[in-house]
Amino acid sequence: MNDFPEKWITAFLMSTTVAETCRKAKISKTKFYKLKKDNGFQCILHERRDMYIQAAVQALREHFLKGVRILAEIAEDTSVSPQTRVNAISVMLSQLQTWNTSSNIIERIEALESKNDDSVTYLGA
Repeated sequence: MNDFPEKWITAFLMSTTVAETCRKAKISKTKFYKLKKDNGFQCILHERRDMYIQAAVQALREHFLKGVRILAEIAEDTSVSPQTRVNAISVMLSQLQTWNTSSNIIERIEALESKNDDSVTYLGA
């Protein structure tokens, strides 16, 4: 397995243009395009990107749960105006509906993928 400098991985993950990536990684454009074609490097990028996404999702979940607790406290607090309590409940119900819809879509996709991996058609394929 190839050892790629951390600054290359970081530059590819955090930059938005080829020029910016090359500057941050201190590589030429030729090297940039070679790395784009290198399966080992791309595998590392995908693994690292997945790791960052999982960490971000976990952080969002923690904040989401705190937010739900706060909204629940507002909804139950009789010293708060009735309209504010209704608004808190409305936000919670709206988020619950969105979350349930997303969960259902994910479950359906996973079920379709598990039926037969060979039958999955990818866009652009």
